[in-house]
Amino acid sequence: MRVVARCLLATLALAVVALALPQRASAWNAVGHMTVAKLAFAMLTPDEQQRLTAILAEHPHYGQYLSAAKPDEFTAGEWAVMRAGVWSEWIRPPRRLEGNPATHPTYRFHRGPWHYVNFAYMAKQPQATLPDQPLGATTDILRQLPLCAEFAGSTTKADPDAEPEITAAQNRAVRVCWLIHLIGDLHQPLHAATLVDERRLPGPHHEDQGGNLLAVRVEIGAYPIKLHAFWDQILGTDNHPASIARLADSLQQDPTLTAANLPELQTAPTFRDWTAESYAIAKQWVYLEGELPTLVWNDQRPPLPPVDDVPILPVGYERDARQAARKRIVLAAHRLAAQLSAAVK
Repeated sequence: MRVVARCLLATLALAVVALALPQRASAWNAVGHMTVAKLAFAMLTPDEQQRLTAILAEHPHYGQYLSAAKPDEFTAGEWAVMRAGVWSEWIRPPRRLEGNPATHPTYRFHRGPWHYVNFAYMAKQPQATLPDQPLGATTDILRQLPLCAEFAGSTTKADPDAEPEITAAQNRAVRVCWLIHLIGDLHQPLHAATLVDERRLPGPHHEDQGGNLLAVRVEIGAYPIKLHAFWDQILGTDNHPASIARLADSLQQDPTLTAANLPELQTAPTFRDWTAESYAIAKQWVYLEGELPTLVWNDQRPPLPPVDDVPILPVGYERDARQAARKRIVLAAHRLAAQLSAAVK
């Protein structure tokens, strides 16, 4: 009986850990996305801010989500843009949704493959250049971002991905939301790269799904966390508006993150350039040139390995990851501001 009890307790513990691990990739969390949006909005001129606010006011979910629960310390426009940054997470259908998400008034706007692109990184490969073609999907973030930029600036061009029965103005606002979110996504390194390891990883491409099949621990005694989730939340998990405002202010005041200290703003102008940056960072700072200790952890296919088998992150990894993420957030904000400025003209 004692053996059975111990087995049951071990199984329960693993189930608890599995529930603690995020189930879907989101690319940064609400903290990261709302910070990018807040910084970018502040970079616009007052006239551009006003026009952007007017565009978002046409959104099908403006009253239900974009303008809802506005804190007193934010303007309507600033808050709507910040909420626009996380709108595409709000429209994700739950796993156990009853009914067809394609006809749901909220979830029909969801487009899962738009959030990422999987460029293969072979462990310890010497080159950091972007491969010619990604793995898998026929549509991805790199294909959608130019379309988001195009349709965010127009109500006259026909959008093949527009939901039926919404107006051109509503679709423009939807595309603006996608533009805000996807530019943030593309600057998260694990939304551009995926580790390929034929020996360790299952599936047709033997890839880690952007760090979603690998687990690490930040310290002894900590629960395992997926590598992707670790990077999503590296700047914190407190999404209270005041906390986001403090983070944004700290980034604005950081002398190493001024535009003058970000040469990438001049040397990497295209969406593919930004993807190549994220890919190189994944190689160097996420996977540590293939040397990062991890454990394959697929919570969709139990039983899970023992928690104590999950490696601890190397000393200094979390610090370096936070520094890299802060720079990616600020770069994303500058680039988003330029795209929004062009869209509202």
